[in-house]
Amino acid sequence: MQKKHLLAAVFAAVVGLSGCGGGGGSAASSQDDTASGGSNAGGDTATSSNPSLALTKSACATGFYAADFLLSSLLSLDVLPSLGKPAKGTAFLEPTYKTCVVRSTNHTADGVSGFTRNDYARRQAFNSDSSKFIVYALDGSWHLYDAVTRARVKALAGPAGDAEPQWSSSNPDVLYYIPTNGVGMKLNELTVSTGVTRTLGDFSARVKAIWPTANAAWTKSEGSPSKDGRYWCFMVDNAEWGSVGVFTWDRDTNTILGSMNTNGERPDHVSMSRHGGVCP
Repeated sequence: MQKKHLLAAVFAAVVGLSGCGGGGGSAASSQDDTASGGSNAGGDTATSSNPSLALTKSACATGFYAADFLLSSLLSLDVLPSLGKPAKGTAFLEPTYKTCVVRSTNHTADGVSGFTRNDYARRQAFNSDSSKFIVYALDGSWHLYDAVTRARVKALAGPAGDAEPQWSSSNPDVLYYIPTNGVGMKLNELTVSTGVTRTLGDFSARVKAIWPTANAAWTKSEGSPSKDGRYWCFMVDNAEWGSVGVFTWDRDTNTILGSMNTNGERPDHVSMSRHGGVCP
């Protein structure tokens, strides 16, 4: 057992106790379509470090902002005006903060159930080269969009409901996901272009050897792997959603590196540090 990864699991579990609201593939939302924006004052092109520019670069082109445009750094309590929904793909000036916003989806026109929205602020919607993004719908389905044209490409085969999808950090055609709510204790790899899924890690037998009542392995909606996608932290629940433990897993060696009993104290969620448990 490698101590540093066991400590990563412990740290992740403790941090998760603070609690924040998470996303789920079938939850309703009042924000039923996806919009993007940004202060592209310099006319930058899309980069993986600023993927929202992939959506705004054509509509929020150079010249949209004045040369001296700056966002305010002051803390203020603002009353936001009620705005009608803009046309998809058309840039408009947001009246309170004077930033460029572009609506990127229209669930009705795109033939998607109920809404199209980003799952959660902590989950990266864009793939590694900012060419595609994913959203989820009211019926729990996940949908792939072209990030430049904003066209809906297809519904994804495999992820359903709270599947915690995570793009590969290096391959724009690869997406990782778990079974809904982690039941079955697996991590899957989806090749987006072909729709082919393979099981990347099957934890069931190994986790049940540690905790015989184990039923689900997930982050409870809010976690992420290390930045390179190699190290993952999962919390383990029994069939009644009681907590039994936490473990860390190495994708490259398919090895469980460390585990910790939670003794029924269920963390709100868990996550891996960006460096895989090694602090800089």
